[in-house]
Formats: sequence, C-alpha cells, structure tokens
Amino acid sequence: MSDKKYIQPQRFQTSLNKTEAIAKVEEYVNSNINEYKNGEIVSIEYLTEKEEQAVTNAVVIINDGQAAVIMTAVSDKDTLKIIDTEEEPQDKGVLWLTDLTSGDTSGETSNLREELKVLKSAFKTLQSLVEKHEYALNNTLAGGDIITNAEKFDLENKYSKEKPEDAEDPVKWAEEDFIITSFETYIANSPITEFIGKPGLYKGQKYPLNYKFYNIEGERVPDSYATVMAVAEPVTVATIIKSILYATASGACDIHISVNSESGETVTEHYFGVKFDYNEGPDYPLYEEPNVHHQLIKSAESTEIMTQNSNYLLVGEFCWCIKENTLYLKEKASNGTVQLFKINGTGSIIPTGETVTYYVDENGIFNAESSDGSVYVDEDGILNLVGNVDENGIFWANSSSGYTPTPPIPSGETIDIEVDSNGTLNIESYDGSAGVSVDGVLNLPVTVDNNGTLIL
Repeated sequence: MSDKKYIQPQRFQTSLNKTEAIAKVEEYVNSNINEYKNGEIVSIEYLTEKEEQAVTNAVVIINDGQAAVIMTAVSDKDTLKIIDTEEEPQDKGVLWLTDLTSGDTSGETSNLREELKVLKSAFKTLQSLVEKHEYALNNTLAGGDIITNAEKFDLENKYSKEKPEDAEDPVKWAEEDFIITSFETYIANSPITEFIGKPGLYKGQKYPLNYKFYNIEGERVPDSYATVMAVAEPVTVATIIKSILYATASGACDIHISVNSESGETVTEHYFGVKFDYNEGPDYPLYEEPNVHHQLIKSAESTEIMTQNSNYLLVGEFCWCIKENTLYLKEKASNGTVQLFKINGTGSIIPTGETVTYYVDENGIFNAESSDGSVYVDEDGILNLVGNVDENGIFWANSSSGYTPTPPIPSGETIDIEVDSNGTLNIESYDGSAGVSVDGVLNLPVTVDNNGTLIL
C-alpha cells in the first residue's frame, strides 16, 4: 500500500469571534502578501456567540495593486434555522418559524417562543408608558372650559354614578306617585337657563343634557319613568341627538323639551335663546407639540357656573371667572374645609407693544387697528375688540396707547381732604386739579370702584 499525501489549507487558530478573527487573518495576509496567491484557501478557527469552537474555510482574494480580502463561507453555526421539518413544506411562498424537534437542542431556534414572549412583554411596557405620557399631555395639564374639559365630567356622562349601599340620599324620591308634572334641565350641574342670552357654551363641544323630574308633591321621579324628546331650532346652529346638545355654528337657538310619563301625561319646557360662542382660543383638547411648556388654567363664564360645577375642579387648581375678571383657587382652608379663594384680578394689563389703537379720524369714523391680529372680524361676521365690560354692561375700549376709563390721580402732594371741627369737608388743591368750574360743577380727581363707591 502506497502512502497517501494530504494537501491541507493553512489553518489559523484564534479565540476571537468570527468578525474579529477574519480581520486578524486579513491583517496577517496583507503583511505577508508575497506568500499567498490569488484564490488560495485558508482555514480559520473562531468562537461562536455561545463561546463554542467553530471553523470556516476562506478564500484569499488578491487583486492587482490592492490589498488582500478574505472571503468566508457561511457555516451552520452562523445561521438560525427558520424551517426544521422532516418533510419539505408544501407552501413555499410562506416562511414558517418553528422550534427544533424534541431532543434536538442545537442552534438557537429552540428559544424562538421564549424570545417572542420577551418581545411581547417589552412591547406592552412601552405601550403603557406611551399611554401615560399621552394622558398627561391631553388631560393632566389641560386647561379650557371648567365643564367639558374635566375628567370628572367625562366619567359622570360615560358611566352611571356609584355610591355606597348604606349612603344617605338627601333626595326625597317618589314611592307611589310617578306622574311627572314638572322637570328641570341641566348642563353638568348648571341649569340650562344659565346659558340663555349670554355666552358660556361653545360650538364643536358635546353637552349631555341632564334632567330632574318631579311629581305634583315635589318628589323626585326616577329617570326610568320618563321618556324625553328634545329638539333644537334652528338645526343650522345646534342639534340634539339622544340628549346630547351639539352646535355646529355660533349663535342662539331655541330648545324644546317634552317629557312623557308612563301614564301618558306630557310636560313641555321651552328654553329660548341658548347661546353658543366661538370655540375657545386657544383650545386645548389635544396637544400637537411633544412638550408642554405652560401650566394651564380652567375658565368659567360666571361665578354661578363656577360654583355650581366646582366639583369638577381639583384641589390646588385655578379657575378664571370671565365675568368678574377674577382668578379663583380651590384649596383647603385652615378649618379643614375646601373652598374657592378669590385672587384679585379686577384690573387688566394691555399687551406690551403698539398692538392695539383706537381713534376717531377727521371724518368722525371710529378706527380700530392691531398689529398682532387681536382686533378682527371672525367667520360669523362678529367684530372682536380688546377691552373690558364693566358690571353695567358698558364696553371700555382699551388702547395700547395708554387710554384708561378712569383718570389717574395727579402725582405729588397736591390735594388735601379733611373734615374740620365744624363738620365741614374741605378740599384744597395746589395745582388746580380740584375746584368748581364756571358752570358750577365740582371737579374732583377721584376714582369710582366697581361697586359705585366714590374713593377720595
């Protein structure tokens, strides 16, 4: 028997991963490139991700004038089996992920299901985090109307109110007489009459109508004994569907509500001139920016609406009363009760800069100009001006040029006001700002507050 001669490729032994091992061999070949030919095969040992020893064959590619490149084959140790079945799949247009058969623990496919569980768990964690952030941006920091932009309002109108079984009910409910003779209509906790003839509701908002039904004795009749039919006219302004009031345009509408008792009696109430204003500006139902840089404050049209719906405010939350030009804070008092504390806000500050100017020109025409768009005519033809409305309903047009409705008291010690021993009121002015005019009119540099009180 003749001796056999085996020609084996050069073998490189490393304890590196495959990528590092190939780079190391490539570096060595380029340092000794004269010892290698183009197309020569070498063998490289490396460690897999599981720290197992593996080997791969590689081809040395040498192009003229260029560095050598090591091209390796892909071994089973470097792959993840997608299909592992005894029979060839029939549907070759679909790839199926399967675990290895029982008893075969080689490769990584035996962990596919476990890795999928980990992936699902991570996805749920991220989804929960995103939902928390979205809720904080859309609700926790939201301002806007005290009624419709309150979480408690949403909960009350999505689900029935719950209370403990042994809770005392202050309402006197009817036990025998369920014939309805009168009823009241509410938006949240405010009577609908609060919104007649004045703003307070906004178009584009959904307002659930709530009712309280009474029999002839003044006892409350449960809702289950009543059938309600509510209509809003004209429909071009507002509609009512399943007791949800919704306006598509600003303006006033008449609401007609009929209630039928089970016995057949019908009671009807008419509410004329329920008014809808333009949407709040700015409106905060959603945030488009990823970050909120401002803490926002709720608002109410009047003190009555604010107090009737104060349960929608959280402790520590502010609410601006538009009618009073006053800010309120809901907080705990020293006696332990939660109250609405008034923060003086009767004055107003005109925006800085020459943004608003009112004047009458030589033709007697009143002009209103603004450089920032604060004076404008909206799509409903309503002229919007910058100013204040006092308790008498008088509009004071405030110009950024410095106009104020009440003249300021002259600076300096120019006026002395005192009552002498004879009970006579003496007023002395050193600069002529006080005195009796030629027409017999007494001129005093004083102010009148919101209650009509003369302040000397």
